[in-house]
Amino acid sequence: MTVPAGMDIDIALDLAEDRVADVRIVPRRLPSVGALVAGRPAAEMLELVPRLFSLCAAAHGVAAQTAVDAARGIDVAPEVRRSRAAAVLAERLVEQLRGAVTGLGLLDQPPVAVAMRELIRASATFASAANAGVPEKLGAIDLIERALDQIGIAR
Repeated sequence: MTVPAGMDIDIALDLAEDRVADVRIVPRRLPSVGALVAGRPAAEMLELVPRLFSLCAAAHGVAAQTAVDAARGIDVAPEVRRSRAAAVLAERLVEQLRGAVTGLGLLDQPPVAVAMRELIRASATFASAANAGVPEKLGAIDLIERALDQIGIAR
């Protein structure tokens, strides 16, 4: 595969006893988001932005939607603002937990690794349910609680 200049990524690993001891990643230089979305319909931009930032898709999606609402002069209802904030918070809490679980070496335990994957999926479900009705939100919360229980975090 031919990669355009400036779009490559360099990854260097140090191994100790066949385990990754250190990682150095120099990411590719992305074109500016503005250049990627300029001239596109707002709806297309709202789908694209979370995919560009997969590690914090909910936060970027909320920011993009908030910007579109502001540009359109839409006064968003307080319950919508709360739902969006909850989606970002759920995503952030998962990232914090993932960091703690990884730092403690708990991902070596297969049940914890499976539960973390479920928690990440549940958080994404919650984020997508942020503008949905109460049953969808409660279902997403239930998924999150079950994943936390699998990790061994009491309710």
